Amino acid sequence: MEDESNRFLADALKRQFTTKAIPDLQMESIEGRRFRLADFRTKVLVVNFWATWCVPCRQEMPFLERLYQKYKNEGLEVLAVSTDDDRSKARLFAASAKLNFPVINQDTSQEAFRVDSIPTNLFIDRRGNLRYRMTGFEEGDERAMEIVIRELLK
Repeated sequence: MEDESNRFLADALKRQFTTKAIPDLQMESIEGRRFRLADFRTKVLVVNFWATWCVPCRQEMPFLERLYQKYKNEGLEVLAVSTDDDRSKARLFAASAKLNFPVINQDTSQEAFRVDSIPTNLFIDRRGNLRYRMTGFEEGDERAMEIVIRELLK
């Protein structure tokens, strides 16, 4: 029954997929590592926009870390873009949450991707195309996020 339910949800989500090229932005992690989005081509990339003061964002982070650990060897990468004004807050949260993926603070990607609310997750395929956008986080979203990631990793 659950497999049938997952197939139904996967089909519904795939109908919402888009294929939009993303800008090749340059970013810097809170540790000072610089990279471009093009560096992640050949990987499935989840770009998560969040803030330390956002309760749903904080609830979502442990799940993003579990997804990253589960699928990183298959080609998943996660970038967490903090919208906090104070870089130290993002750094402290990332350390306390034991995040193993890059955390970015206050860059131009929020404007480039037209993100106007948080949390927002952008799911980017191996060719650098934005395929799916999810805004907000509530119970049950974990299942949909994992299904989108599995579809893009195929």
